[in-house]
Amino acid sequence: MGLEAEMLCQKGKKRQFVEISDDGGISEVYRFRILLPNGTTVRLNVRDPGPKMPLADFIALVKDEYFRVLRHSESMQCKRPINWKIGSLSIQDTNDFKMTSTVNFKNFRQQKCHILVLNDGSGGFAEIFEGLGEDICKLGLFIGQVEAKFSALNDVKEKVEKIIEELQDSTEPCPLGFSNCFSTKEELMEEIEKIGNSAAAVLCRISRGVPFQEPENHLMKDIIGVVALLGSVCCRQLSRILSEYLGADQMLAVVSRSFEAAAALEKYEQNGEVDRGRALHAEAATTGKSLSGRFLVICLEDVSPFVGGFEGGGFQRKLALPLPYLLDGAIPKGFLGFAVNMIDLDMDELGIMTNSGHDLRETLFYHLFGELHVYRTREDMLASRACIKHGAVSLDGGILKQNGAISLGFGDLGVCFQVVPTKNVMLFSQENLKRLEEKKSQMRAINDLIGKSRFVHGKLLKKFRKRLREYTELMDNFDTILKH
Repeated sequence: MGLEAEMLCQKGKKRQFVEISDDGGISEVYRFRILLPNGTTVRLNVRDPGPKMPLADFIALVKDEYFRVLRHSESMQCKRPINWKIGSLSIQDTNDFKMTSTVNFKNFRQQKCHILVLNDGSGGFAEIFEGLGEDICKLGLFIGQVEAKFSALNDVKEKVEKIIEELQDSTEPCPLGFSNCFSTKEELMEEIEKIGNSAAAVLCRISRGVPFQEPENHLMKDIIGVVALLGSVCCRQLSRILSEYLGADQMLAVVSRSFEAAAALEKYEQNGEVDRGRALHAEAATTGKSLSGRFLVICLEDVSPFVGGFEGGGFQRKLALPLPYLLDGAIPKGFLGFAVNMIDLDMDELGIMTNSGHDLRETLFYHLFGELHVYRTREDMLASRACIKHGAVSLDGGILKQNGAISLGFGDLGVCFQVVPTKNVMLFSQENLKRLEEKKSQMRAINDLIGKSRFVHGKLLKKFRKRLREYTELMDNFDTILKH
């Protein structure tokens, strides 16, 4: 096996490239860089060729070297094939001298790497540059058109999303019948008063003589009420499922403005036992009842409020929560909205604010429901699990907890939110429902087009970068030729 080396023939002269063989003999080595018709290059070392070599033999060496490199180069494998038929091939040097039959090595020096151009009849440098330049311009134009289409689709998507949001707000589910639910607060209070010896029942009884938030009463002045009495919903199914989701403890929880007001509801003996002769326990005794068991008190001032804006300019001040999307970019089928925004507050309830200016929706109901989804059916809910992060319920009784647990079976709390159907909406608006489904279908089509546009854009960009890289390589090779 020979070893390439550089040797100085004598001091002051240029270096000559030679090969030292195993037996100590010295061979002449000519070095070439061949620019091929498909824009690639190969390096070729020719050892002891003699004064001349038939062009066919020289091209055979180039071809062998090309295919040797091709086996290990993915970028070269992507280039167009070369026509290796001898009759169509020629070699051209940097002085535009064309070799068609023989390669004369007397025209080359061993100490220099010579640049040669192989032509296969498919076009020279100018044609290659021109073709690549046209491809780059066309691809750039196509990419611009796809990006413009992509931008237009995103604009349409935003508009359709807004329409869907408005339709969902205006298409609230309300049934014909209202059996087993409460249409007035008076009915609801009467039902709460029947619930044994609970704090909620005692406070409801007291409120008939001393209203909630009565400033002159030390016990009631900062007691806002009971969760079940605050807010209403538009239909029986929603009332039932939201009440089931919260459970009896939270539905009957007392809501106070401050921790001090909550602490005033109960006093303790020296040994830590509850003092049944003071505070709410004493008030219960005056009504002929006694409190038993524990009860929850939610202190609004200590609740972390929702951080964000509000939807539109409605007086209900619904929270601006981001719509859920499935992995394909579509809004889940059957998604009706967020539970926190499906609680309606009357004018008195809308006026209840914390010292920092946050209302009941931002504090109490966001604390209770968070970003709980509401779906039309259990099937819709379960099919949307990929985009459910804070739990979900369905109007037909499905409950999916935030931790991934699913609540099975059925229940009947007896106490649920007041049902007040919105004006002019006693049934599903068939027209709005139809429009809603049409817009959701349109949204799915838009997301499909956006996905296809992204795919096409990616392919065009890949081709553009490939052509630009080929053009740059050709330019580099051309610059090298000019320098030589």
